[in-house]
Amino acid sequence: MILPTKHLDLDTCVLHCAAMIVAILRDESPIEYDVVLRRLQMRVNERTRFQFPYALDFLYLLEAIDYDLDTDSLLLTARTEKEAAA
Repeated sequence: MILPTKHLDLDTCVLHCAAMIVAILRDESPIEYDVVLRRLQMRVNERTRFQFPYALDFLYLLEAIDYDLDTDSLLLTARTEKEAAA
């Protein structure tokens, strides 16, 4: 369970990073892993690189994103794109 504490930085928490990753992938999908990380760091701050793998794991477990090993790219799943359009 994800529980907030008074020491939680809302800008770099996993949920915020995951939401920003989905926003980045909505603009352009598929997109390379490194490019997503750089864009996330530009939108939020440099410290998001520590939460980036956890946010990707979270989105992957929710089946919101897929990873293409051949191109080293992330893309939104069809289910996520339908929910975003609705």
